[in-house]
Amino acid sequence: MDSFAVAEVAVAVVKDGKIIHQKGYGVRTIGSELKVDEHTNFGIASNSKAFTTAALAMLVEDGKLSSTDKVIDHIPEFKMRILKI
Repeated sequence: MDSFAVAEVAVAVVKDGKIIHQKGYGVRTIGSELKVDEHTNFGIASNSKAFTTAALAMLVEDGKLSSTDKVIDHIPEFKMRILKI
């Protein structure tokens, strides 16, 4: 936590599909006395891109979609927002 200058971290260790350790450490914000617990929300920032990519790769591996599929093929209501410059 000191190395990355963060006030809080959540740790989970999973072995053979079972959680063998889970705990929050630190305080919710620097200067706060509120401890991290199982209800603390964490910002995930750009990590959602990695989760999405991993999930899509698993679906491709399972043959449920192709890496060349268009989003609209699976989500017909999907629309891109066009920015006017």
